[in-house]
Amino acid sequence: KVHRTMSTNTTTASNEFAQDFLNFLDESCSAHHAVEASSKRLLAAGFSKISERDEWFQSASNISKLERGQKYFFTRNGTTLIAFSVGKQFPLSGGAYTILGAHTDSPCLKIKPVTCLNKQDALM
Repeated sequence: KVHRTMSTNTTTASNEFAQDFLNFLDESCSAHHAVEASSKRLLAAGFSKISERDEWFQSASNISKLERGQKYFFTRNGTTLIAFSVGKQFPLSGGAYTILGAHTDSPCLKIKPVTCLNKQDALM
């Protein structure tokens, strides 16, 4: 059996993280709400909101309008959010982006009004 002791700072940080997550869940009752809540958190973390429809490159010179070392995000239809950062060493002319994606619906957690059911001698 392993016993771990957490410092007060670690415990406080863990509690703050957990509380922020609970706040996010409260704010995210739909995909639209989840995108709005995430957007607020990204802005607070130093991301800049850009438009998907904007030109990100000057077409004649193929030079990026995005800046090295900066973080950006955009939304689509209020239900999709894409966030990314540009590396400090990224070649702004002719460089290729690697994009990783994930999909999730809004947390949409629902609490069952009756948590335990007995049906045919089985607990469900």
